[in-house]
Amino acid sequence: MKKQSKIITVLPIIILIIGFLISNSKSDLKEATFANLDPSVTIDSIKYNISDIEIPNDELGNVIANVTKKSEIVSYLDSENPYKSVDYIKSVLNEDSSEVVAVRINGRYYLAKRVE
Repeated sequence: MKKQSKIITVLPIIILIIGFLISNSKSDLKEATFANLDPSVTIDSIKYNISDIEIPNDELGNVIANVTKKSEIVSYLDSENPYKSVDYIKSVLNEDSSEVVAVRINGRYYLAKRVE
């Protein structure tokens, strides 16, 4: 019985520590703004136009930004919205993130290139 009570006591502490670590790792992300007119994202005043080129998972780097603002200029019916879920932005392996990033839209990552 004592062994089981120790596990029950320690388990919530472990869960809290894991939750704290996960929440802190996300807080270091840059904030990005998505606009559905172009479509584009803006990170640190750098605008990237999103293409229809899908990036495979093995070419993705780390998460570098989180879309925290959405400027939905064009209205879509909810069932027809191609940009229903835009959330994370990742680096692309072997590419300079100031020039190219990958934007997650509806669970898939798409290439976005910097606008000059």
